[in-house]
Amino acid sequence: MKRLFLAIPLPNIWLDQLGGLVEQFNIKGVRWTNKENLHITVLFLGDIREEEVAFLLEGLEIIRTILAFKLEFNDLIFAPPGQKPPRMIWAKIKPSQKLTELGQMTYEISKDFCQVRPPHKQTPHITLARLKDYANFEKIRLPQLNLGFFDVKKVKLIESVLTPQGPIYQEMKRWTLQGQI
Repeated sequence: MKRLFLAIPLPNIWLDQLGGLVEQFNIKGVRWTNKENLHITVLFLGDIREEEVAFLLEGLEIIRTILAFKLEFNDLIFAPPGQKPPRMIWAKIKPSQKLTELGQMTYEISKDFCQVRPPHKQTPHITLARLKDYANFEKIRLPQLNLGFFDVKKVKLIESVLTPQGPIYQEMKRWTLQGQI
């Protein structure tokens, strides 16, 4: 079995700014996401049998026909929204119809190969940290950032290998979107 998800890679300037947040906080009970693992999840596919992966990849080739689009940073938040105490810190992305369409399209292709849940109204985000010691989250003062927009030109299929030290992400496939923005 392979644990897979579709992701949008981040531009280097976003990786540098978001990855640099780790250095601002030295708080017990906060497990920060490694800079190289930061991404925007399009669709979590879950566990897929190895013999099904080739068929999934064939279906996902339709990603090449999608037009490139923009995503815009919104804010840093404790997450999930409205949950107390929070379990994560997210870099929230402004809602995007193009991202929603990409998630729906890839769901329709993927649902025959895995137990993926249909995309629902979700908050597009980048998971920056997981909070293990909820009492300490009140010590965290999230800074104001203005990362602006970035052009989404690629989508990756990532395998997540779980280890005691955290997940290791391995790129399995990369698609380039069509056109200029």
